[in-house]
Amino acid sequence: MIESFCAWLAGGRRIFLLAIPLAVIQMTLKVAFPGPQNIITDWARILFMLFVFLYGVLFCIFPSFRDSIERNLGVALATGSVVAAILIAMYLLDYKIAFGYNLHNLVLLGIMALVTLCWLMVLLGLAQRTLNFSNRFLEYTSEGVLPIYILHQTVIIMLGFYIIETDFSVITKYTFINIISLALIVAIYEAIVKRFAVVRFLFGMRPKPKEIY
Repeated sequence: MIESFCAWLAGGRRIFLLAIPLAVIQMTLKVAFPGPQNIITDWARILFMLFVFLYGVLFCIFPSFRDSIERNLGVALATGSVVAAILIAMYLLDYKIAFGYNLHNLVLLGIMALVTLCWLMVLLGLAQRTLNFSNRFLEYTSEGVLPIYILHQTVIIMLGFYIIETDFSVITKYTFINIISLALIVAIYEAIVKRFAVVRFLFGMRPKPKEIY
């Protein structure tokens, strides 16, 4: 049943209907729960990103969605580019819309939901075309992508807490945080996460392959 519904949804331009749940979440919850990022005052972002995550899962599971993304890549790119250009122009011209349950803001939130779907399709579509290969670097990073993702926020926050208090320029702070945090994350992954079966399990990795002598 789910597969048949997804096949129907992937037909023609119907894949863009997936923007409707995103728009409903933004238009109904964003004003009431604007953030910051926590589980109390940011339900709009939590549900929005949850749906984006689920869409990514569905796109990977069902080939019909991947075919639809390929067919609709041009439309998604054009839509995303035009709306992004308009939003950038609004920002540069300092054109602001009052935040609240008013028509202009609700329309803007709905449009931004559509653009999110469009750019998701564009990124996945281009990846299908250009990243369908493998090498040793990709094999290494593919295995470590989840633990590195889990580690990144903690390391960046702890490191940034001290670096932002220095007198360096913003660019220098940004560079230091990126380079040092990447080195620390990879070091923790290599020295601890990757080496021990229990830690691998806790970080969502597969069991370490047994060495054949």
